[in-house]
Amino acid sequence: MSKSKLWFSSAMMVLTLGLLPVTAVNAQTHGPGTSDNNISSTKVGEGFISTGSDANSQAQARSTAEFNVQGGDLTLDSVPDFQFGSVKTSAIITGDQTLHLSDNNVSKNAANLDGNNTGHLSITDYTGSNNGWHVVGALGQFKNTTTSGAVIDQATLALSPSTATSDNSQTAQANKTTLTASATDTNWGTDAQAIWTAAANQGQGQNTTTYVDTNNTLTIGKQTNIAAGTYQATLYWALQNVPTAPAAN
Repeated sequence: MSKSKLWFSSAMMVLTLGLLPVTAVNAQTHGPGTSDNNISSTKVGEGFISTGSDANSQAQARSTAEFNVQGGDLTLDSVPDFQFGSVKTSAIITGDQTLHLSDNNVSKNAANLDGNNTGHLSITDYTGSNNGWHVVGALGQFKNTTTSGAVIDQATLALSPSTATSDNSQTAQANKTTLTASATDTNWGTDAQAIWTAAANQGQGQNTTTYVDTNNTLTIGKQTNIAAGTYQATLYWALQNVPTAPAAN
């Protein structure tokens, strides 16, 4: 074979090799990546291929922006004291008496130091769980602080919140609730009641309801052996981190 024919054949071989299909390394898609094929640790020049400006040929990739929200606490921030003024012994001896809330200032009992004089019941939910929450309450026995052994036989406290504020506009104010005083002053008595409920997906943030008006009343049953003096009872409050919690006991 002549040199010219040999050169021509070699040239044709080189040309033919140049037209062979692109190898698998250069055909690794335009992206974005999959779990088996991505560019998270690829070498320079071996990434996704862009051959044009349309969506089917441009190289595309996806990465992640991330942050973390740390949940906080569900807290019972304030509970109210209640002052119902005065009533005469003659009135209780002759019949049932209903006293209206006069203010929220009381003589502090050494065992009951959590109450405030603003009438506020406040709950803060920073948990981020959106579980909702539930407040229950109970009323202990009214005892005379100056005459040992003197108690009120029958009493009921009607709670009527007047205003409510919340970071979550869906949260209603607390319920109108009647608590019956315990006859024996056991810790939760026998009549714990629902005070305030935030349903699931409600109640996150700061929530306050207020007991300051005369619709809050204390009814004292007729009692012929009533003793003069100042009577106090413990109000028990419990905050639980589910919207349908059972009453405390």
